[in-house]
Amino acid sequence: MLKLPPPVWALIYVLIAAAISWQLGWPKMPGFPLPKLGIALTLIPWILPVWAIAVFRREGTETNPSTCNLAVSLREHRTSTACRTADVPST
Repeated sequence: MLKLPPPVWALIYVLIAAAISWQLGWPKMPGFPLPKLGIALTLIPWILPVWAIAVFRREGTETNPSTCNLAVSLREHRTSTACRTADVPST
């Protein structure tokens, strides 16, 4: 089986459903009364994750939570390349 992330599988299923719907001549969605609201509600949830990834990349921090790398500000405190919780300062 292919190892694809869930959003890719969802996109594949939506495209297949749209192709079947188009092929069978099913009616399209009726016109929405507030298309700008729909666009806004689609785009607004992307703001925070995109901003967070931009900040992480600007600081040189890994965005993958399963990696061992610490933040840039903690690099000078590391003495080895292994993950160690003793290097993380307590708050």
